[in-house]
Amino acid sequence: MMKKQLVFLCLTLISVLSLAQSDPLKNICYTLKVEKIRRPADTLNHMPDSSRNEFHLLKNGLYHFVINGKKYLYHRITDMTSDSITIALPGDDDPKITFSPHEINSMTTWHVDTALGWQSKFVESKDYSFSLVRHNDLYLSSIMKICLNEKCEKQYKGYLFFNDRTGFYTIFKKKKSYYIYGFGDAKTVKLNIRE
Repeated sequence: MMKKQLVFLCLTLISVLSLAQSDPLKNICYTLKVEKIRRPADTLNHMPDSSRNEFHLLKNGLYHFVINGKKYLYHRITDMTSDSITIALPGDDDPKITFSPHEINSMTTWHVDTALGWQSKFVESKDYSFSLVRHNDLYLSSIMKICLNEKCEKQYKGYLFFNDRTGFYTIFKKKKSYYIYGFGDAKTVKLNIRE
């Protein structure tokens, strides 16, 4: 199981890196920077370097958000500009929700811990700051093409999500329902996501 997840992760990273285009104007994008707020006590304790206290969320990645007190589970970042973030459910472009980074109360994402590997991470606005950062390169979480039969008569767009218990999985929309795609011998399972 772990070997399949590693292969899946490698393919995902390769596809993310291959999305960069040659025209620098087309490559400008934004990421949501999540950074631990430093307090005077942290400085005294020699807080670790900033790379361990900050991370970036990518367009097309799935995350759980609480924005102005309302929950948005399994939402995909569809766009980021200099002052706003737009999210929607996986496989949908509507309805979209647009908000400022300052409106985020909390969120759940995933990151790499050098000792424990991939871990989910819950962050709150009282402990973390959220800001949009401009990049000259194109950074996207990859979109998987999913076929549900050998003939691949219809393809679905799958979006990455991570959970500590199950690892990485891909969520896609078929008709009006959402599913976790079953790789290899695993079964495809229907999710209970409400719009």
